[in-house]
Amino acid sequence: MGLLPWREYVGEMKKLAVRLARYGDTEGNKYKGARIINVIRNTFPSNIAKLPSRTSVENWIEGVEYIKDEDAYSPDSVPRQWRSYVARLSMVSEFWHLRPLSGNEAKEAQYVGNEFQDPFGEEVDLFPQLAMVREITKYAQLKSPMLKIFEDYFTFAPWKFGRDLIDSSKGFSFPAPMDFTMYLNVSENWKDASPVFEDALRQLGLPYTALYFPFGQDSHVRLTEADYAPMRPHYGDAAKGACKWQNILKSRTPEDQAKLMEPLTFLDLDERRLLQLSESSTALTPDGLVTGSLRPWMKKDRWIRIERVPCKEASND
Repeated sequence: MGLLPWREYVGEMKKLAVRLARYGDTEGNKYKGARIINVIRNTFPSNIAKLPSRTSVENWIEGVEYIKDEDAYSPDSVPRQWRSYVARLSMVSEFWHLRPLSGNEAKEAQYVGNEFQDPFGEEVDLFPQLAMVREITKYAQLKSPMLKIFEDYFTFAPWKFGRDLIDSSKGFSFPAPMDFTMYLNVSENWKDASPVFEDALRQLGLPYTALYFPFGQDSHVRLTEADYAPMRPHYGDAAKGACKWQNILKSRTPEDQAKLMEPLTFLDLDERRLLQLSESSTALTPDGLVTGSLRPWMKKDRWIRIERVPCKEASND
């Protein structure tokens, strides 16, 4: 068996290292450099060209604070007028991310729900509403000034009034929900497209048809890329109605759900799964946080209907 290229796995190795440093294992044990290397050695295929050095691992996890996984939210902690809405979002979260809402997400869901005023996802579906909840929760925990982007977004309400007011407003930046990020490889001339994600971004009133991270170590593109409507629609009107939470939740059969009862963790990855992941590596954000959750090729995410399309036009950016 030949050696597997290092670059195909380094993203997942970083992801595992950050995860272990931040959360430890399922028993709450902390992990540092040497222990992380041992886990990487035992988790990834033995014929990878090289493993990271201790110095590399320590650089990856520098500044990562150890915290335990946050507990699922308690319905009793949610005001009665918000309980059914939060419960629906939590149901979508269990389908999409294989876990219920956390306590902090349930808190931010009340803020998001109050702004959208759409508790059943009739105008803005519950999938994009959940993506906004997760994005706001992340920045709220970091006490990030990026929260101002979401305040401005809700002020101008582009899902309701369009983008005309926003286009004339100086200094406005659109949010880019990371849950809708897919992958792009300019050197091999492919990128992912999804009618479900395109419809979700349209419902939010955002100018994107797709959001991208570069595949692996692709140096041809910036850390994040986007296709904008209407210049680069992938599906256009054909995508309308593709993101509808009731239909999506019903698309997963009882047999599919039975196989997903125990969520996959990075410590459960076998060689077959890692080979699948090598076709769609995961990117790190500048602050070291990992985006995505082992998508898009896992069975649980078939509802996204991702397909690869040429990206020659992106090479001119």
